[in-house]
Amino acid sequence: MRVISHVSGTRASSSIMAGSDPRSILGLSLSDPVVRIFLERLSNLTSSKHAVDPDIKSYSDSVYVNYYSLGISLMLVAKDGSKSLKGIDSYSEQLIIDSIDVYNTPSEEASDKNKTTASTGRQYLPYPDSTIELTLIASKDCEPSSAAKAFRITNTMTGKDFVSILGEPERKGGGAGPSNGSIGIWCEWKREGIMVRAFHRKRIVK
Repeated sequence: MRVISHVSGTRASSSIMAGSDPRSILGLSLSDPVVRIFLERLSNLTSSKHAVDPDIKSYSDSVYVNYYSLGISLMLVAKDGSKSLKGIDSYSEQLIIDSIDVYNTPSEEASDKNKTTASTGRQYLPYPDSTIELTLIASKDCEPSSAAKAFRITNTMTGKDFVSILGEPERKGGGAGPSNGSIGIWCEWKREGIMVRAFHRKRIVK
């Protein structure tokens, strides 16, 4: 089973995040000290000597900064909303973190040499922080179940756990059979800026 938690939206308050909410680095550049501290904290939880050396993939309107040994990928976009990033360095203050993918790949899958990224041959290891605390943005439009100030995501959570905290997702899909590539179930809570995608050969656990 592989789970990708995608977070985006509003940056968490620095006074709340205490380093465990990935959204604490949203809206910041890669060169920001807060981002460096966040990544170093994750690196200290791993045994890799090169944990903060990313693989950077640049596209016309976005940049993906992939930290395979940290189980995390950052998507950068132009701070001014420009759709052309040609000639802009990834560490420039002109680029900010727009969304984050957090990978929870079980060790048995992470050790499978067949489960690698097609472009680099590298694989995402499990996100090293076993508990992620996300702060939720209070809103008049939020259902009572999703109005909690914060909640914790652990690597044992199931889809039912997410629904009990966030309510029914605004969008969901996947679960197609082998003829469609065995697409895993995904659920998205747009107001909270959270998407969860799950992949498993036989059953969806989270």
